[in-house]
This record gives sequence, structure tokens and C-alpha cells, in this order.
Amino acid sequence: MTIDAQVSSIGAMMQEGDILLKNLFLKEKKGKLLLVSARANADVNMKHLCKELGFSSGSLRFADSNVLYDSLHVREGGVTPLALLNDKSKAVTFILDQRVRGCRKVLLHPNHNRATLHLKPEALIHLIEHTGHECL
Repeated sequence: MTIDAQVSSIGAMMQEGDILLKNLFLKEKKGKLLLVSARANADVNMKHLCKELGFSSGSLRFADSNVLYDSLHVREGGVTPLALLNDKSKAVTFILDQRVRGCRKVLLHPNHNRATLHLKPEALIHLIEHTGHECL
């Protein structure tokens, strides 16, 4: 499900202060895997992200579907920070948009795109940290 489709299907469920997440599963040219979760309407600038993370310009790409499934055990359209529960080897680095931390509720997929969960950002961060991942 695309972000636009998700926004139109759950728009009525959102309240002021809620943030719908978009999730980008990326691979750096040397093999490092990243899951970036940001506000659905955020413009994620890959060049800026490369610079902030110390990667060479243009080295980030979307990971292919096989890498996604092998790493997080989810399919395209179902990418979510909750899939970090499946990353037992801690191979994926998690990056959370700082603006998400101050919202009322975070809306996200539960490892598939046929439902949407509402979580307080503190609960999401606690869950991610419980998996052994850090929220950068």
C-alpha cells in the first residue's frame, strides 16, 4: 500500500497530533542496511541522509525485496519498525525522524499493510530498544 493510499484509507482515524509513518528500507553500497521511519509527508533527502551518516554521496538505495524479506521477514508495502523484532542479528540500523518523538500517536503497519496500529511514540521507542536496536 502506498502512503497516499494509506492516508486516504485511514484519514478519518487520525486525530490532531497523530503522525502516519512512512518507512524506507535502504541499503548502503557497502551492504549496511537501514530502516528509516519518518512522517508520511516528510521529504527524505537521500544526499542529506548520506552526509549525516558519513556515507559517500549517492551510496544509499532502496534494498531489493529479497534483502527486505531475508532481513525483516516482511514484504514490500508492509515495512514497519515493528519488523525489527525479526532482525535477530541486529543487521539493520534504525533511524527515527526526530519530529515523531513529540507527536500524540504514531500510526504504523503491524508487519503487513492490511491494518494500522496507533502507538504512543514512547511505546514504539521502548519496543524498538527492547529488540536491542537503537533509535537514531
